[in-house]
Amino acid sequence: MDRTLLKTFMEIVSAGSLLAAAERLHISQTAVTVRLQRLEQQLGCALFVRNRKGARLTPEGERFAPHAQRLLSEWQLAVDAVAEPLTEQARLAVGGETSLWNPLLSGWLQWAQQQLVGVQFEACVESAEALLAKLDSGELDAVLVHLPRYHSDYVVELLLEEKLLLAETPSRSGPFYLVDWGAGFREQFEASLPRAKQHRFRVNLGPLALQLMLASGGSGYFRSRVLAPYFDSGQLRRVNDAPEFSYPVYLLTRRGERSLALSQMLEGLRQQAAEEKQWQL
Repeated sequence: MDRTLLKTFMEIVSAGSLLAAAERLHISQTAVTVRLQRLEQQLGCALFVRNRKGARLTPEGERFAPHAQRLLSEWQLAVDAVAEPLTEQARLAVGGETSLWNPLLSGWLQWAQQQLVGVQFEACVESAEALLAKLDSGELDAVLVHLPRYHSDYVVELLLEEKLLLAETPSRSGPFYLVDWGAGFREQFEASLPRAKQHRFRVNLGPLALQLMLASGGSGYFRSRVLAPYFDSGQLRRVNDAPEFSYPVYLLTRRGERSLALSQMLEGLRQQAAEEKQWQL
């Protein structure tokens, strides 16, 4: 049984809700829902009763919980028993653009720490230009960017693509929060809304802009899956006649032979991206 599913289940039990578990795991609430659904399908039963107050274990969930905890504990004991000391070769360095650190980059690194025992990790969040320069020099093994640079020395892979939607608070008052979703978005935005230059509050981090907007009112473009629970709760509403923008995420690595650790880490990233694709609007 997939250890990631077990860990997600136990985080829900401990946190008391899917949203709180998602925050602890540094992934989206919908990704937690997808994992829970996969586990429930494997077991053939519902594990939680969900309501506005959170998530409560079903009788089947109550019986399953101690077994899940025991499986996780046994796994960790097995990992500790075979773990080797860090070596110079057991090092991976990855990077991503600012808007990709949460949840994709942070969730990927958390997965890698749990699954790739004995590997030393380095991570950085920088501009696409700086990331590609470090990929060129060998300082980074893999980078996540919105606009790739196609070159014979690179392997370019489209991980996922979703929409950026314009959302507003019910009051419609407050500034327009212009989030830096990358060069591609900036070009599309300026071409589609050339007059939308007034009353901007510029922010280079989506989660920060969203929290400011929820607290003080306003509008802005955000990722469709991040907006979904706020649309459902009525805290935000979609501006239906506004243009939509593409939000692609590309993985770039250097062409050539890859270490086993890097191959495993990239496969973990693809699994995370696949989970995210399942809940696009």
